[in-house]
Amino acid sequence: MKFKNKNAIIIVLFHIIATCGLFQITDISNNSIIFQVILIILSMVSITGGYHRLWSHTTYQANPILQIFYLFFGTMASQQSVIKWAKEHRTHHRNEEKPGDPYNINKGLFHAHVGWLLFPFDKKEEEEIDKTDVSDLESNKLLAFQKKYYNLLWIIISFGFTHLVMKQWGESSMNILFSNFIRIVIVLNLTWCINSFAHYSGDKPYNKNLKASNNKLLGILTLGEGWHNYHHSYPKDYRASEPDKINFTTRFINLTKKLGLSSNHHYNDNTRIPIEDRFNKTFYKVME
Repeated sequence: MKFKNKNAIIIVLFHIIATCGLFQITDISNNSIIFQVILIILSMVSITGGYHRLWSHTTYQANPILQIFYLFFGTMASQQSVIKWAKEHRTHHRNEEKPGDPYNINKGLFHAHVGWLLFPFDKKEEEEIDKTDVSDLESNKLLAFQKKYYNLLWIIISFGFTHLVMKQWGESSMNILFSNFIRIVIVLNLTWCINSFAHYSGDKPYNKNLKASNNKLLGILTLGEGWHNYHHSYPKDYRASEPDKINFTTRFINLTKKLGLSSNHHYNDNTRIPIEDRFNKTFYKVME
């Protein structure tokens, strides 16, 4: 089977370069390591809090400052534009684990993790993605700008910005380059784990008919996205988990609320709602 497109080739190259970087990086400073770890966290929270909960599921609203923050570090996460990401993710939820789901776990763990990005969609998946409505996102000028200039923004933010910062403490250009690729590959695979392992292993307290599972380890590693049986049962809940779960992204969103950067947070206050009614918005309240 042929690769899907040039982006699939890029994904493979990224992993090769990152692997080589593990053996090529020498005498990297502690500042550089700390900086890249911080960027991993900011990139991840921009995917989990921004791409996923804000834009794909519209579980709350964010003012322009927070949106720009998400777009800056979300672009650094190297997962294409918000509009493209959300279009595929909304398709995933509408067809969860059925034909038409772009990263259907029933097609295998590898497919759900990265295979769907490497190889062409089947006809049903293409049809379902094409009919997914993202007009609300396309009308957002910030998102439209990111989509139009994504490639340029990605280069400037992922490599230009990081190079400029890391040169301030004298880091070598080689270390900067390879550490950037390692960071990118880490963020990509952490995100992909939700599509694969969170549909493969864990508990199913809310809907045993789904493969989406609550997985504590993934809940920690992905900043709160691992409580996946809950999320697929109550996708309009901005917390994506019960309130007592380890969920860094929810804490971050709550902080933005206190700072006046976000509002209208939808949440479910009855986790025992019949599962057949889980998409009925009347079951959700809004935290003003």
